[in-house]
Amino acid sequence: MSRAAPAMVPLGGAEDASPLERARAVAAQATRSAPEAAPAFVPVPREAPIHVEWQHPETGIVHVTDVRGRVSDADTDRLRTALLANLTGHVAWDVLAPHDRHVAIGRARAATQLVEPPRWLLDALSLDDDLAILVGGALVAHESRFFCRDAGAGDVPSRVLVVRGVGSAAPADRG
Repeated sequence: MSRAAPAMVPLGGAEDASPLERARAVAAQATRSAPEAAPAFVPVPREAPIHVEWQHPETGIVHVTDVRGRVSDADTDRLRTALLANLTGHVAWDVLAPHDRHVAIGRARAATQLVEPPRWLLDALSLDDDLAILVGGALVAHESRFFCRDAGAGDVPSRVLVVRGVGSAAPADRG
């Protein structure tokens, strides 16, 4: 079984270069080639459609809507926190069962982040725990895409960089 001869690398007239010099030349050529472009940042709109289909458990009527969900801001977060306290009867959060937490979060997110939802959807959210959890999950998923939190490792460069102490006389950490 014969092996193919290694490809010759032109070294500017030094065809008699040693194997080590040829390897260095190959490495130098590889590093001079154009670097791969970083993935382009593709912004996600602050509002996104959420498709909801829900069958009423008593009547069997299927309701369908496309509603917009909006990424929350500080004011919306404060309102959602107050609403969470109200929805849970001001019970300590760690006392609530995980299911009850998810339902409350879903309802609070829906109440504060859905843009002009139809009345039937608001009524359904107050009745159906599963719907509240799923709509809340869709809102969280959109928020994660908006802030690039769902990108795989190395897929999208971080959009935020905080460097402590650069250009200032910041005190050293004292741990």
